Amino acid sequence: MSTEFSERCTIVVAPRDRFSTAENCIKNLIKNTPQPFDLVIIMGGASKKLRNRMVKAFGSCAQILFDDRFLNTSEIRNRALAIARTRLTVFIDTDLFVRPGWLPPLIQCQRETGAAM
Repeated sequence: MSTEFSERCTIVVAPRDRFSTAENCIKNLIKNTPQPFDLVIIMGGASKKLRNRMVKAFGSCAQILFDDRFLNTSEIRNRALAIARTRLTVFIDTDLFVRPGWLPPLIQCQRETGAAM
């Protein structure tokens, strides 16, 4: 299977049970994901301290949306899809740490199968 990457996609990062892994997850994602991609970070219920750190660390390379209340998975998905400007959107939780080369096979699989999800 060819893993040549040529299509821009939106990657959405949302919290999964805890916020403590968020910053390392996003750093790892940026390091191990080939460009181009749009990065959207959605955090509901994050502390002001975490919000400030996230904006400082990722504000120049991501669209970051905060909400004062915790958001369920459907709310996060709907908000993300409303702002995504690419054909494909990938959702990951903050407890996921991707490895180099993770995204091209997903894009290739979608192309080959026409999968929607």
